Amino acid sequence: MPKVMTKAKGKMTMAEAGQKGGRKVKRERGMAYYSEIGRKGSKARWGTTTAKKLAVKKKK
Repeated sequence: MPKVMTKAKGKMTMAEAGQKGGRKVKRERGMAYYSEIGRKGSKARWGTTTAKKLAVKKKK
């Protein structure tokens, strides 16, 4: 459950702050950035062999 900051003037919740940051990254770096970090995470989690298999399946 996201932490909630008090809703005073000019304040936002932690979820709203995260969404705002995510939109900014998407606008500045584009969708290719998310694909790249997803591949890096997959390699770190499963190793390069599994990551390559997943990439091949996705292309089909």
